[in-house]
Parts: sequence; structure tokens; C-alpha cells
Amino acid sequence: MVIKSLLLVCSLFIVLPGQAQNIIYVNDDANGANTGLSWFDAYTNLQDALLEADSTDQIWVATGVYYPGERGERDHSFKLVNGVKLYGGFRGSETSLLERPNDTTSLFSQTYNTILSGDINKDGELIGNSYTVIYSTDTDSTTILSGFIISSGNANGSNSTRHTDGGGMYNNGGTPIISKCLFTNNQASRLGAGMFNTESAIKVIDCVFSNNKVLGNGDGGGIYNSDSDSEIITCIFQNNLANDDGGGSYNRNSNVTFSESIFIGNTCGNSGIHNGEGGGIHNDGGAPKIDRCQFINNEASHWGGGIFNDRSSPQVQTCIFNTNHA
Repeated sequence: MVIKSLLLVCSLFIVLPGQAQNIIYVNDDANGANTGLSWFDAYTNLQDALLEADSTDQIWVATGVYYPGERGERDHSFKLVNGVKLYGGFRGSETSLLERPNDTTSLFSQTYNTILSGDINKDGELIGNSYTVIYSTDTDSTTILSGFIISSGNANGSNSTRHTDGGGMYNNGGTPIISKCLFTNNQASRLGAGMFNTESAIKVIDCVFSNNKVLGNGDGGGIYNSDSDSEIITCIFQNNLANDDGGGSYNRNSNVTFSESIFIGNTCGNSGIHNGEGGGIHNDGGAPKIDRCQFINNEASHWGGGIFNDRSSPQVQTCIFNTNHA
């Protein structure tokens, strides 16, 4: 059942009704006029498309690897534009969203990956990478990010900046929709290696958080929610690590909803500070809802191999707990 569930990451493409939207094309292999007006004349740099886009636009990004900045520009991120729908996973010839490869394996294959990478040094190492790959502030629910692999962010800055949180993605307020994305191999020194949400009501659908790590004395290997009413739907949290608490997810004063999601092989508690609480999920305040989820082989060095609750009022129903350890 676990293997079947891991494979069934649904294909969800959200197209909202309303006026026809302008499409801006991005393809790092394009050889045309670099205007973004067609696949042939596509921008080769995603940042150029984001600078041009407004709330009536979609951005279509072909397979390839895209970087938010150049060597040394660690504070550069891909900043979402309110109302803009950013779609990846194209071959580079489609005329409709429905033509985009949408089988369950294409997102993780080596054929049609659209990668947003923080590896601005292009050396395969985390040292010197972008602090945060994607940044979003006060974007509403018409803002969409879909079909990308987000990797190699390294939020290891000083505590005097926001560069300690959200190596993969940092959400400050707003209600954007994130669908069918893979957050992998991101790192943070404090909170939320894969994704950090503060005062947000973000919706995350059909996404995978894998091999993200919070080092130092940090919490929330996959996702950290602070004062956020996020919705996490049909997602997978696998092999994420928090040195302190919440290997898969840490939720502070947040009424988060997790539904039909899988937490497998997440761990917490290597720092020796808080001893590790909540291998799968750590709830600190709030009233989270956890519905039809699976917690398998998660581990905490102290309490709560699957879930740890502190000052919180969770509703947990129709869930499976199997071989978790504390």
C-alpha cells in the first residue's frame, strides 16, 4: 500500500476561469530573439519572464535547470508575482496546458524535469548556494506554482536575517497554490528546510518533500508553519531531517490541515538541545487536522515517533501508524 501510495502522486493542473491570459515562454535552450513571445523566441532566463509578468500572465517553462542568480548572489530568489501562474514541465512545443506531460513519473524522470536550483556556483555543493530558491510575499490564491523541482537552497545565514529559514521556499503571508512540485535536497540552519510559511494560508497539493535537512538547532525538515492555516493535500514527506523537532513538519500556533498525505522515514533529534520530538509531525499550539494520513517508519530521539503534540488540540482521524520509533 505504501509503494502504491508513493507512486500515485496525482496530476493536478489548475486553470482558473476568466479572461484569456498572456503566455510568456521560457526555455534555456532557445535560440530565437529572447522575447518570450513563443517557444522559438523564449526567454532563456526565468528571471526575465518574472520581471515582465503581471497578474494577467502565465509563464510556461520548458525542461532545463534555472538559477535565481549568478555566483555570489546568494540573496537572489525567484520571486512569485501576484496573480501570475508559473508552470513547469514542458517539452518546449506545447500549445495547451493539457499537452504538458502528466503521467505520474514524468515529474521525477530525467526527461521533462524543470529544475529551479539554488546551486548558483554550479558545482554540485550546498556551500555558497542561494539562501532561498523561491520567495513569495502576500500573493493571493490566483498565484500558482506547478510542475517544478525545487532544490539546493541553503538558508545558512545569520540569525539577524531571514536567510536562516526556507531553503527551498519562503512564504511570507498570502494564499498561493503550490501543486505537483518536488522539494528536495534543500537545507536550513533554523526553520523549514523545504518550505517555511509565516502568517500564510498556502495550499500545497500533490507535492513531495524529500531529503531536506534543518541543521543547527532547527525545526521542520520538510515544512515549518508559523501562525499559518496551510492546507497540505495528497503530499509525501520522505527522509527529511530536523536536528531538533518535527522531521517532516513543525507547526507553531497553526491550524494546519493535512489530508491523504504520507510521512515516511523522517527523523528528528540530533542536536541534543530538545532531544527530538515528532519524527513525522510536531504540533506546538493550534488545532491541526490530520485526516487519512499514513505515518510509517518515522523516528524521534525523544518523544513522538509519528506525531508529537504540545499545547495543541489536534483532530486525528482515519490514519495509519506503523513502525514509528521514539
